[in-house]
Amino acid sequence: MKWKLLFAVLLGLLMVGVTAGSAMATPSIPRDIEPQSVTPGAALEAYLTGNGIQNSRIIHLIFFAYKHYKVEHGSKLSMVIGIGKLPIGGYRVWIGTPSGVTVYPNEVDWMWNEARYEGTTKKWGKTFHKFKIENSGWTMSSFKVPMKFSKGKGESYGILILGANTYDEIDTFLGNLGGTLLGRLLAGSIGGIIGLLGASGISYDYIKVTEV
Repeated sequence: MKWKLLFAVLLGLLMVGVTAGSAMATPSIPRDIEPQSVTPGAALEAYLTGNGIQNSRIIHLIFFAYKHYKVEHGSKLSMVIGIGKLPIGGYRVWIGTPSGVTVYPNEVDWMWNEARYEGTTKKWGKTFHKFKIENSGWTMSSFKVPMKFSKGKGESYGILILGANTYDEIDTFLGNLGGTLLGRLLAGSIGGIIGLLGASGISYDYIKVTEV
């Protein structure tokens, strides 16, 4: 639990520094979307929250955290995405989901910096949901996206989260990643995860889900 304490201290220092130089007020957003999962040195990290989570396994590594959630089939949970180092020009996030996972963009909640949904796009035949995060002066940001998990009982699959300064960077990254590896990632393949660890160029996170 030491990393959580470290992050809390870091967050406190950043908030003090920001409020000292700006009179800007924070939006009235529930505190449960605070990006507590962002590890020092990471630019992007995501996790699931909600009553439908039956079990979770999270192993924090240096620049990556392996996450495997067992969720109740048909449950509606929230994915919280924290950005630890928000660029001055804002940030772009793509969330890749397999069929059977429903995203509710009209229910997106955000904290510190506005997160705006900008529709979907296809890459290698897979659906990605696009979000633009504005930089309004805060160095950290977080937003929450409700999702329903109804692919099927016993089904395992992955959700890929990608972040960069521009959409073009993400598009290029996926082009280099290839359709085969992307398909394995969204299918929850361990081989796909290993391939992702060897990739570079943008920030990413990955969540494996099993419906029970």
